[in-house]
Amino acid sequence: SLSFDGVDDYVNVGSADNFGFETTDELTIFAWIKADQIPNMYPHIIGAGSDGRKLQLWMFENRKIEFRLVVGSNMAWVTTPSTLELDQWYHIAATYSSETGRSIYINGDLEASDAATGEIGVIDSDIYIGSNPFLTPREFSGIIDEVSIWNVAMDQGQIQDQMNQELSGQEQGLAGYWNFNEGEGPDLTDLGGNGNHGEIYGATWSGDAAPVEPPVYGCTDSDAGNFNTDAVADDGSCTDYPQDGNHSLDFGGDA
Repeated sequence: SLSFDGVDDYVNVGSADNFGFETTDELTIFAWIKADQIPNMYPHIIGAGSDGRKLQLWMFENRKIEFRLVVGSNMAWVTTPSTLELDQWYHIAATYSSETGRSIYINGDLEASDAATGEIGVIDSDIYIGSNPFLTPREFSGIIDEVSIWNVAMDQGQIQDQMNQELSGQEQGLAGYWNFNEGEGPDLTDLGGNGNHGEIYGATWSGDAAPVEPPVYGCTDSDAGNFNTDAVADDGSCTDYPQDGNHSLDFGGDA
């Protein structure tokens, strides 16, 4: 995980152009957070847009989570009714699709939603974790871990299935995934394979990690004899197919 000081720390994960939002009207953001104080009115988990207001996921000063994504000309946001406690881990998920609107889930439970529709507006900037440099002050204070950005909209069941384990990086619709497990160095590696690596500014490595389990690897082919129903990614071990084994041809006994 990374610890953010609430003053000037953030991670830049690159241009929003690299996340595929222009090809879809869907989005999901995951993040595990553990805030230790509220250093300003709007400490940000995620921030983007040249005006700072195209894509925002933040904790308001009353410790409620708010989510804004500009769709069409709609710049509204949704707010959770629940108030988060400091020094406690929470899984935050924010989703959007033109069918379901904007939604926020806390620990897998739906907290807030609206009925917004339309295409996702152009997010004309880089995307930032732990701050929103276009609006100040917006710095987050505390620990952030296991952040992912998707260009699909997950439903509640999918969120609950994914939230308590690390991702494999092979999931469909995954545009960027950072598990914060490097433990040292100036960069976060995008394990989704899309090259959206993060550059760390000021934030420091922490051993206080989100309560997630590693992904289960195994055979994901249901036709194989060693098919693993718990596996989330294939490890190339599939074997014992019905056609495997020793066989012969019977040519019969007649000339």
